Amino acid sequence: MQSIKSRFLASFPVIGPHADIEADLMLAGKKPITWVFVAPDEAKFDDPRMQRQHEGRKRLDRAVEEGRLIAIDVEQRYDEHPEYVGVYRHYAQPENEEKLKQVVAFNKQAFNGRDVSQVELDKDMGHYLGYRRRDIFFFNNVINAPLLPEGLRDVIIRFNAPCQQALGEKLLAEVKKSLDTTAKKSTKFTIGENKAPRETPPQIKKSTNNSKTPAP
Repeated sequence: MQSIKSRFLASFPVIGPHADIEADLMLAGKKPITWVFVAPDEAKFDDPRMQRQHEGRKRLDRAVEEGRLIAIDVEQRYDEHPEYVGVYRHYAQPENEEKLKQVVAFNKQAFNGRDVSQVELDKDMGHYLGYRRRDIFFFNNVINAPLLPEGLRDVIIRFNAPCQQALGEKLLAEVKKSLDTTAKKSTKFTIGENKAPRETPPQIKKSTNNSKTPAP
């Protein structure tokens, strides 16, 4: 259970509210859409966060194979290195297929430095990613404010880190609680299905001498 301080910090707007836990949220159905850079499965990263994202991507791929998620790849090309193609796999809950297509169309342009005016999204990208309104407002109007001095931005980001961590812990706790509840329901259903039927008690009939004997 989170402490009062942690719950208090989690209530503040944060930068990157789902950082490092995207896969957990997607697999629990708590996040509508995300995307992850695709590296070879055997790749190893020195950065722990990159490694977690990489392992999470493989978990998401398995969910796609099982039909629990859907995915579309977006290629990113570099003018200075035309031989290199980066791939960002976009994942979504099956019911968000149309929204996924909108995000993919937008990112195909944005990731390759093209004009995105023809593929504008209906809402801010944060809405598609399942961010809270306060987080979207904080990023757009504070962190991304054009007149905010770089030094002040760095200070805000540094002080915001504990809030981000607290929110991540809160969301993971909700995921665990949801999974535990689902597991209990599944176990209860399985036990009920596998329960051996009660043996029918032998029928009793009265004989002419008033003694009780089982019916054949």
